[in-house]
Amino acid sequence: MTHNIHTLIIWIRVVAMITSCCVTSFPVIYGTLFPWRHREIGKLIMFYAVSVAIIIDLSTLFSFWRPSDILVVFWIDALVLTLVAVSTSLITLFMLRIKFPSRKGKSNEREGLQRS
Repeated sequence: MTHNIHTLIIWIRVVAMITSCCVTSFPVIYGTLFPWRHREIGKLIMFYAVSVAIIIDLSTLFSFWRPSDILVVFWIDALVLTLVAVSTSLITLFMLRIKFPSRKGKSNEREGLQRS
């Protein structure tokens, strides 16, 4: 384990840049090569991927440069964390809806099948 702070800073910055490239490449590739707009889960995955990419990219940017006004940093953090919270909540609710569909929806489907 090194105690040289400059080595650790360089290591963190290099790993942050690699992570930014990887995290940003997912929504780019997913958005260009797959029909994500056709299904609700595709839209939610894209929203989540973009929000995570934004937070990682801003973290990488802030490791090199910090705005002089700390209030700007707080507002950016608040907005980006809100994006991640909303996208994660929506994808979680979607998964719960798939796993535990409402009883009303099931009875309507059964009634529709029986009437046919």
